[in-house]
Amino acid sequence: MLPEPDPTTLTERTVLYAITPPAWSAWARHAWQSGSEPSDDVLSTMSGLSLDLNPRQSGAPSRDPSAEPVYLRKHSLAEAPGLGALLKIYDHKLAETLKVTDVIDVLGVLDFSLLPGADWSQGGAASSSSSAQLPALHVLHITPIAHSDEVPRPLTGASSRDDLVHYLASALGGDLLAAEWTLLGLLARIHSRRGSFTLGALEAGLLAGRLQLPDGTIVLCDESSMGEGTLKDRGVANVRELANLLSTRKLSYAFPFSSFDFETDLPFIVLSAGKSMLPVDVQVPLRSKNIVAAQAAQPTSSQLASWRTFLARARHVDLSIPESVAEEIQAEFVQARKEGQEGVREGQEDLLRRMAVARLVAISRGQREMSFDAWKQAVALDEERRSRIKQSSPATAASAANASSTASVLGGPALG
Repeated sequence: MLPEPDPTTLTERTVLYAITPPAWSAWARHAWQSGSEPSDDVLSTMSGLSLDLNPRQSGAPSRDPSAEPVYLRKHSLAEAPGLGALLKIYDHKLAETLKVTDVIDVLGVLDFSLLPGADWSQGGAASSSSSAQLPALHVLHITPIAHSDEVPRPLTGASSRDDLVHYLASALGGDLLAAEWTLLGLLARIHSRRGSFTLGALEAGLLAGRLQLPDGTIVLCDESSMGEGTLKDRGVANVRELANLLSTRKLSYAFPFSSFDFETDLPFIVLSAGKSMLPVDVQVPLRSKNIVAAQAAQPTSSQLASWRTFLARARHVDLSIPESVAEEIQAEFVQARKEGQEGVREGQEDLLRRMAVARLVAISRGQREMSFDAWKQAVALDEERRSRIKQSSPATAASAANASSTASVLGGPALG
């Protein structure tokens, strides 16, 4: 038998709001759903727990459809809100370890609950004025979804790196150089930071923005779809925030009396018809070839699975640089500066950029230690990119695009 509860023993409960991962690719969702037989049964049951579900008696009047539910503003992508639920956590230390955009698996007891109001923790308001009852989980266990520590195997055979580059090129008009840089952009991540700021877990009052995304989400920003016109105050603020995110890899969260910056790791690929208005590290003028000739054969399911697994694992490889390789790189770079070679005139900035590119080249080849050949390929890619910009017409060279096509640019400080 269970012991009698002690009314003098009190604990603290934390209420958070969780959603299914935003911008979840259809293939990833399908792979998760088909992972095991029980998961399909669970999903079938959960699919009936839509955010509009209100477990009232049959025949009860429905809510006013004209009133926008507050919970819809807690999803980064309002057009695809997915599933959301309140998490009621009875372990305060556990709750403090969670932060916004963490991806977790939750085991708990399913219930329904009203959405807490904005002032519920201070003013004693038990819930919001909305009558919407939402799915709620009384949390028993939380498991963070961590990346795989397994070192990715080099892509070989039918799923080779060259095949992956050609597949990416088929979406870029057959431009292999742009495809190489795109592959590096997909692998980029922040591998070191200077300074940090940590704030405790945000509770149920947070309203999501479109950039509130899990780390590792690839963000494709298409500037070419923007037409002529004037940006109003909100548009200017959004562009400024986007530029700040690219420069600092931090996203600002607005609170009632202040704002705080949270660290993010979102690789950006920007498409622009000219010079991007965003601060990007690398600009690659796109040179489209014959679209029909550039179209590659559709990869098989096994090829796609191999590429996806490789990209997911490769982003988290802890690459080391042998001392001998570092010395070779330094000697070559110093000699290149003495000779006044193009692309190394800015000194340390050029060296850091090329080192970042060399790291990604090594990772894309499945290396655990960076080789000098990876550095040589990084230099070749950088020189070819700069040569393409230089060969563009004078009117467009200044904007790092050619006369007839869109520029592909990769964002972030030193490519991550």
